[in-house]
Amino acid sequence: MRRHNPSLEDQQNLRHRPPLTDEPVTPHPRVAPTSGLTPGALMALQRTAGNAAAVGVLARQQAVVQRSKVKSGKDPLKDLDRADARGLLYGTSTARKETSKRLAVQDQGRNHARRTIDAYNADAGINQAMNPAATGIFHVREALEVDDIADWSSKFTQADPGLQHDDDLKAWIAYLKGRKDWIGLYDLGGEGPDAMDRMRGTRFGKNLKDAEHAKSTPLTPSRISGWLRGKRKAATADADLKTMFTTEQIPDLNKWIYSAFFRRTSKLGIDFTASRGHTIHFNVSGAPKWDPSKPLSEMKMKKGGLKNIYSDYGRLITSSEYRHIKKRIKSGDISKKSVNFYDEFA
Repeated sequence: MRRHNPSLEDQQNLRHRPPLTDEPVTPHPRVAPTSGLTPGALMALQRTAGNAAAVGVLARQQAVVQRSKVKSGKDPLKDLDRADARGLLYGTSTARKETSKRLAVQDQGRNHARRTIDAYNADAGINQAMNPAATGIFHVREALEVDDIADWSSKFTQADPGLQHDDDLKAWIAYLKGRKDWIGLYDLGGEGPDAMDRMRGTRFGKNLKDAEHAKSTPLTPSRISGWLRGKRKAATADADLKTMFTTEQIPDLNKWIYSAFFRRTSKLGIDFTASRGHTIHFNVSGAPKWDPSKPLSEMKMKKGGLKNIYSDYGRLITSSEYRHIKKRIKSGDISKKSVNFYDEFA
């Protein structure tokens, strides 16, 4: 287990993280949360369990005090206080950060599992590989074809150096490898009419996160499909990019592929968590009328607002995650018990 910080939405320009030890990490000693510590009890705890344990208990007490922001559903901190918890946080970055701030207090002074799928992607080296995304997608494709985890590390030198000893991270990479065609966006580079149907309409605009710009960009669905088609090599992708696209098209191509790719990894993170028997803590607070093409506009958060996101805007990745999880529950692929829908926002 490692200590991790969210979030990809919060840090879309993330390139690397500080190096971590490659030694196996043992779980932090567990100390049961208490409702309060007298000075005498605190001193006794320090003597028996050490200062770190005492600090951890005090931190968790502080987190308990802040729980009044949870307006509906179960507070994720209760589930994630367990040493074996592998549940993940989902929701818009604005709403999710309220939970993350409290969780950081609760996690203070102890090792813990990753709390977001973004942290898994960062430690796998995927976030860095997909920057820029137009060429990064071919590095990811090639890594997904490799069977040995050790070879994965050689492909992504910025992956967590402790990868070989990290069962959680190895499980995530194996899960991606089992779905390499979908995560590699191969279907969007097909030559048949189905591929083009998947590229047109709302998908084209929502991956640019700006419906109006989608109408005027010199980039077209057919150009994206052509770029993703075939078996292009990562080694030649950069040179190919410069000959196939103009300087005006490249930024939009990067944005589109970046959005399409991480939209899929985030959905797979939901399936991955449920398949392991852990809980998806989904903050459904949202700002239904907020337009992502105007990122500086005010987000008026509402209880359950994520359920009513206006679809005529370039839609948020989080709203597609919500639809995905509802479909999975309806089909029976995910148990209702695996999901905690809750509301928390400032």
